[in-house]
Amino acid sequence: MPPPRSLPRTLAARGALTIEKRPPFANFANAFSSRKAFFASRKMERPKKKVSESSVEMTQVVMPIDTNYLGNLAGGRLMHWMDLAAAIAASRHANAIAVTASVDSLEFKQPIKLGEVVIIKASVNRAFNTSMEVGVKVFSENMLTGRRVACNKAYFTFVAIDEKGERVVVPEIVPETPDEIRRYEKAADRRRQRLAEKASVAESK
Repeated sequence: MPPPRSLPRTLAARGALTIEKRPPFANFANAFSSRKAFFASRKMERPKKKVSESSVEMTQVVMPIDTNYLGNLAGGRLMHWMDLAAAIAASRHANAIAVTASVDSLEFKQPIKLGEVVIIKASVNRAFNTSMEVGVKVFSENMLTGRRVACNKAYFTFVAIDEKGERVVVPEIVPETPDEIRRYEKAADRRRQRLAEKASVAESK
């Protein structure tokens, strides 16, 4: 490579001047890397929301089309209603589309009869980075006597996504009451258990 025209050939030939060879766009790459590190070190804090801001209470009357051969509410129909209530709570909290990732600890304690009212309560127990645990409780109510019975409960995990299907960060949850604080702490234990079970299944394959 000939020396620059602005420099005397004698200086370049004598080795008095060293011309540093750098890869093309080196300065641009370094600047981009520094910019990325700058913004990574200054991440915006996640917004916070109260549990009450996204809580859901949904009611349904058990009709003949909802029952099985025994005249009780079909389990599949109840699970559908529970999923709907939980999805509404998760979407309210995230202000985004919420999709069901998993369901665990689904318990059927008491049958719900034809003509009874089903009350479904759903609330976000804890919000992680892009996922949320939503606790769902189900009660049956006899409209003639007013008697209300706890029938079912479950824990749903939802993931928040955008219009392109990419995960989005969700707000933190702020527990206030003793019951909310208890559920908030227990949700972390259940998440650790889910991750451990998932890792165990992956290792066994």
